Amino acid sequence: YLRPDVTVLKDAQKLWRSNHAVRDSVTLYNAKGFTVIHIGMMMLVKYSGNIGNGSWDSVQCEYVLPAELRPPVEVNAMVCVSNGQTARMLVVNPNGTIRCANMGAAGSNQGCVGSLCYPIP
Repeated sequence: YLRPDVTVLKDAQKLWRSNHAVRDSVTLYNAKGFTVIHIGMMMLVKYSGNIGNGSWDSVQCEYVLPAELRPPVEVNAMVCVSNGQTARMLVVNPNGTIRCANMGAAGSNQGCVGSLCYPIP
């Protein structure tokens, strides 16, 4: 008898086995603060840098994900800003665009870092 949570863990481990191992990772883009990595059945997107200090300022990655590596829905994650006072998001859209943006209120041009990952079929 396997507990349901153990089964889920075993299913998750399939993402990293044999032909989907970390050694099979491919860096698709690494410039202007953005890093995009394809690792087996997962995508990793990272941003580290600065953007404008306007409430809704953003910076968009020049690289657009190919159709087979795009998420079916928007994927986003909070980004840590060095001053700790600004809400900022890293966003990957279903159309393949990637951006990091201030999310209203008081913007900040302080440095930030954040990452997200999502599975691909």
